[in-house]
Amino acid sequence: MTSTGLNLWAVHDKLSIKQNEGVCNNSGIPSELKNYLNQTLSSRTENPIKFWTSVKHVYPYLSKIALKHLSILATSVPSERLFSKAGINLSELRNRLASKRLSALLFLGSLEEDEWHLNN
Repeated sequence: MTSTGLNLWAVHDKLSIKQNEGVCNNSGIPSELKNYLNQTLSSRTENPIKFWTSVKHVYPYLSKIALKHLSILATSVPSERLFSKAGINLSELRNRLASKRLSALLFLGSLEEDEWHLNN
């Protein structure tokens, strides 16, 4: 084999090792997830946001995902308000309104008066 052939396989081996560093060889589960699943369960009364914030150095990827999904707004008021406005704009008189135009009207209707930057 030539020296370039040996170098090619050395590069391949390094890439293979680097790619498999975070994966447990036994089951294919990332080691961070495996470690989390093996720990004891936390109390039902524990604040999950505080928990994930406190363990973010131990589980950096899992905590990022958990904090992203735990901070979702738990109310349907904004979506109900949007559907109400859409129903007003898309009435029998405006049944030919294109979806792009309806989207623009709903966006403009959501702006506060000071966001229009109109000089009175």
